Amino acid sequence: NKNRFRAFLRANGFATPNGECFSDYDQAYEYFLSMTPPVIVKPTDSSGSKGIHKVCTPEEFQPAWEDASH
Repeated sequence: NKNRFRAFLRANGFATPNGECFSDYDQAYEYFLSMTPPVIVKPTDSSGSKGIHKVCTPEEFQPAWEDASH
């Protein structure tokens, strides 16, 4: 689980990229809007590059979210 591992790294003083984990689309979209693109949307429980998207515009967010959520 990438989210738990990233929390472990932060708690132990390792540098990690900014990011949050969301299960709610509206909260995730609001967070995206508060960020400076590009933003990387990733599934929390996937290995390799499956479901990872570079999102530069609001129109790209929903398809990226849907792919990463499945």
